[in-house]
Amino acid sequence: MKYGEYFNITSHDIDFNNVVRPEQLQMYMQEAADHQSRDQAVECEKLYNMGYTFIVSRMNVEIYKPIRKYDRVLINTWHVKGRAANFPRGYEVVKDGEVLVKAMSNWALVKVDTKKLVKYDEYDMSMYDIDDPMELNIKSRFRIPKELEFHKVDSHIVKLSDTDINRHMNNTRYLKLIYDNIPNMQENFITSVNIRYMKEAKLDDYISIYRSEERNSVEIDNRADKAYNFYTKINDKLNMEAEIGIRGVNNDESIS
Repeated sequence: MKYGEYFNITSHDIDFNNVVRPEQLQMYMQEAADHQSRDQAVECEKLYNMGYTFIVSRMNVEIYKPIRKYDRVLINTWHVKGRAANFPRGYEVVKDGEVLVKAMSNWALVKVDTKKLVKYDEYDMSMYDIDDPMELNIKSRFRIPKELEFHKVDSHIVKLSDTDINRHMNNTRYLKLIYDNIPNMQENFITSVNIRYMKEAKLDDYISIYRSEERNSVEIDNRADKAYNFYTKINDKLNMEAEIGIRGVNNDESIS
C-alpha cells in the first residue's frame, strides 16, 4: 500500500527554465511523508514533543521528466521495512498517470534529548502504509574517488530561516546550495540527486561548499550529460556529500 497526496506546483517553485527546483521537489516529497505520519500515526510536532524525531541520512532521486509551473502531481510515499537503526522510505511523483520521479530515502529515529538512535524494532511502524523498496538505476550508496579534484566554490552561514523544528538547517536547503553552484544551470536541469547527510548544521554555523571537476556522467547517471560531486564542511568536518547528474534543458524532455 502507498499513501498518496496531490500537490500543485506554484510559480514560486520553479527556476529560470520553468522547471521545479530540486529543493522544492524534495520539500513536496517530504511533505507527503509528513502528511502520512499525521494521517496514519502521529504528527511530527507531537512526535518531537514526545521526545523523538526523524532525521534523513540519505536521499536518492531519479527525475525522468521536468515538472513545470501549475503541474498537478500525485506524490506517493510509503514506509519500507527496515533493520538496525534504518527507517527507509520510498517516493514516486506522478502526473497524468506517468511516473516523473522515483526516489528512495533512509531515515534515523533519534531521541531529542540524548541524540541516541532508536532501533527499527523498538518503534511501532505498523500504522504506516508499507510497500517494497523503489528500484533505481543510480547507486543507493556512492564513494567519491580519492583522486577527484575539488575547489571551494561558495560558503553559507546558517540563518534562522534555514532551520526547522529539529533546530538545525533543514535538509532541503542543501539542494539549494548545490543548485546555486552547478555550472551553467540556466542551460540544464537535474536528472538525479544522490545525497548523504553526515553532520547537522546549526544556527550560525559556517558551511564551506566544494565542487568537483566535471565527471563522466555514465559513472553516476547514464541519462545525464554531465555529473558533479559536492561536499560541505563545518569546522573542517564533513557534513554532506552528493552526486548530481544534469542534462541540457533543450534536449528531449523524455529522458528515461
